[in-house]
Amino acid sequence: MSLIQPAELRQAKYYTALLADERASVRDEIAGRRVALAKHHGCATTRTTQQLRQVIGEKRRVEFELDCLLEAIQQRFFPRAAAPRSSLSCFDVEITYLDGWWQIRVPEIGGMTKVRRRDHAEMTAREYIAVSIGAPIREIAVRLIIV
Repeated sequence: MSLIQPAELRQAKYYTALLADERASVRDEIAGRRVALAKHHGCATTRTTQQLRQVIGEKRRVEFELDCLLEAIQQRFFPRAAAPRSSLSCFDVEITYLDGWWQIRVPEIGGMTKVRRRDHAEMTAREYIAVSIGAPIREIAVRLIIV
């Protein structure tokens, strides 16, 4: 006997489709911004490049949230149909507290960013790496090393 009612299954299918459409739209936006970033990489001002990277990061975070919602629906309503997780790329990330900021350094990609709060360091590092290498946040794992 199934504990899930038919109406719940219909709603789950509806929201899965809705979230998948939104995710596709976000991925298209990311692709467009990455093209713009590639075009402006060598000739644009640092400010333009930073703005594009920030927008891509924000879109990657939205993509990650949509992926989490889709995965939760899959696990709850369609456990056999759940897609296998893709392999994670793991990065060692060094964080240092300096002058009220946590500086985040990613030696493997030669990048650096910063955050005010320590509890934001992991997601910010994952977002930064995702934007830098062009991968979804869900495929990035980090190990924080306090130096």
